[in-house]
Amino acid sequence: MNNGGVQGCGVIYLAFGAPYLAMALRSIRSLRETNPGLPVCLVTNCPVEASQIDLLDPSDSIVVLEESQARNRSIKTSINKISPFERTVFLDCDTVVMGSLANGFRFLDNFDLAFRLNPYPQTRKGKADIKIMEGLTVGDCPHWNSGVMFFAKRPETDLFFERWNQNFEALENGYDQVSLVKTIFEDRGRVLSLDTKWNASDPILGRKKWRRQAKVFHYASNISNRLSRELLHEAETMKVSLEGIVQDTQNFINRKRAQKRAQIGPLKYAAAMALWRVCSPTT
Repeated sequence: MNNGGVQGCGVIYLAFGAPYLAMALRSIRSLRETNPGLPVCLVTNCPVEASQIDLLDPSDSIVVLEESQARNRSIKTSINKISPFERTVFLDCDTVVMGSLANGFRFLDNFDLAFRLNPYPQTRKGKADIKIMEGLTVGDCPHWNSGVMFFAKRPETDLFFERWNQNFEALENGYDQVSLVKTIFEDRGRVLSLDTKWNASDPILGRKKWRRQAKVFHYASNISNRLSRELLHEAETMKVSLEGIVQDTQNFINRKRAQKRAQIGPLKYAAAMALWRVCSPTT
């Protein structure tokens, strides 16, 4: 197994809904190219079997949960209960693996969990203004992104996830990162703050150096034309009877692009779209 000599490692995805399943398959395809032999556990609420997904190997597994889309983040904050691995990296479905994950697993020799520390303060309404401790909001504190997280199977980790899930349910906030900040401040587990290469966004400019350094590209709403075609291809070729999966995936892409346009403004978005037509972050 090409996992840097560390045994018992694997990747877990949580893919609720057909578009997320298509994204997870695109991410797994990149994982196979960059980390051959690293096993996968795919958790979904779609009616799918391992035999229907050509990308999966005998060492991989699928866990099908009869849960609604609304339960997605509640399950994410207790994903440790599902992972079959001694050392796990959870990847959001909207990721592309661009380098070896071996060192991330090695970090768990000295830490229980690892998340990327965001380089800038949180300012988004509905996140930044949420009070998590007496006198402090999320915007007052450092905050972490949960799109890529390494964790080891240990009692300390189990306690962390238990508190994270409890905080998520108690805060009644749709974003799991709000409760993650609260949990990191309250918990005594050993949490490593990862740098941006482990959970990298599209820099738009300066991609040559970025590609050399990035381990995981977390594209979120930065969906280039090429990536859009790749996601639709995964939906079209999936051997799963999911009604409307291609249209659902296209609608999802359209919504994400609309969110990006609203976030950065029409002029910057037009410039990004022009670059995406000729240069994808993943090439």
